[in-house]
Amino acid sequence: MRVALVLTALLSSGCFEAAPLPGGGADVFGQSVDSYTWQAEVQGAPDNGKNEVPPPGMPCTTDDQCASMPQSDKCSGPLRCINWECQADVSQEVNCVQPADPCQANTCNPLTGLCELAMKDTCVCKPTGTIKCGQYREFSTSDAGTTNVLSDYPCGPPVGLSSERVWIFEADKTEPVKFALNSEEFGGIWVIGYSGSECLTASCIAGGKTGVAFMAQAGYKYAIVVEQPTSTAAFAKMTAYCGLEGEVDCSDGIDDNFDGKVDCADPSCANKDACPANNEVNCSDGEDNDQDGKPDCADEDCADDTWCTEICIMDFEAECGTVDARVSAEYAADVTNYTCGPEAGGYDVIYRFSSNTSTQIVVNLETEVESMGLYALVDQGQGCKPSNCFNYNKKQLIFPNQFGQVTYLIVDAAKNKGGYYEISFNCN
Repeated sequence: MRVALVLTALLSSGCFEAAPLPGGGADVFGQSVDSYTWQAEVQGAPDNGKNEVPPPGMPCTTDDQCASMPQSDKCSGPLRCINWECQADVSQEVNCVQPADPCQANTCNPLTGLCELAMKDTCVCKPTGTIKCGQYREFSTSDAGTTNVLSDYPCGPPVGLSSERVWIFEADKTEPVKFALNSEEFGGIWVIGYSGSECLTASCIAGGKTGVAFMAQAGYKYAIVVEQPTSTAAFAKMTAYCGLEGEVDCSDGIDDNFDGKVDCADPSCANKDACPANNEVNCSDGEDNDQDGKPDCADEDCADDTWCTEICIMDFEAECGTVDARVSAEYAADVTNYTCGPEAGGYDVIYRFSSNTSTQIVVNLETEVESMGLYALVDQGQGCKPSNCFNYNKKQLIFPNQFGQVTYLIVDAAKNKGGYYEISFNCN
């Protein structure tokens, strides 16, 4: 009797006219209906007077029955009663608008159904590991763990945006350190600053095609970056050398042990095949003409050359916290040739910086003069010499400064150019 009453009520309301029977059954009054849920409700479910809410994917008659159902993916649209079943309404799925910045992604959180903005993994400097003195790392361009975010290094060979691999090196003590790459198939290798979470490209300490050497400061962390080609497969081995007493490579133009004797000029390279006895015929072409490992001013043949003997005269003293603003055109044009940046020859202003503690220096330059930039020269006991230039950037220089070290910061521009600028010296 109860079955007849239920069916009579449903038929009179028109529910069966558009709704297929759940489970694919064809006969309500027979036993061909294969949905145990349907049979339980129609044939024998107790009537407790409550509006039962079916689970997702189960039969329903109203959206309200589906609204309170748990949903694992709220991005796919709200649960509604569609074709008599609780299912996501894909016409209302969440579509997140993508930002203009290619390094950002706007994605929907399935737990909340809300769009969340985040940086892409490939646009964040993510070191693949660490490397210590005496260790080496072997890798190839096909290995996982590369990023594609660093470029425009102010030192070393020029390179555009390409895939790179990053390791962190922490210096145990202050000493010369060299990283050597045994392949020329890569874009190069660079040593830059590392804040603990960010690679500081502007703080480019050294760069080279197959090797770099620098004076590591005890306790400092450095990011060692190898830029990888994107179109060809290549394999390489990178080795870390510390506390060298001689040259590892007598033909790469690098002073491996920082004794002032590069390649063939170092006694450790005596009688090596890479050290023929010729002369440096051009002291300003950037080439090692006699292939003795001592290009240009590093060669004794250039001891009296004008390019190599040029000196600069200090204008002002600077220290941590110094802020200054001037018009460079009111000063002389003393310096023309720099070994770490573009040729200048404009009106220059020279600052002598030193500190009584080992610290990291951040020098900022603000100017409207397009060709104006910052040159950093380390005093190697010869005063201010442009041939001792180690860093260049138009806007900012970041470099470690050890106790007693004297660094000259020069504001310079293209030939016959100058103008107003503001400069600041900050110490971390």
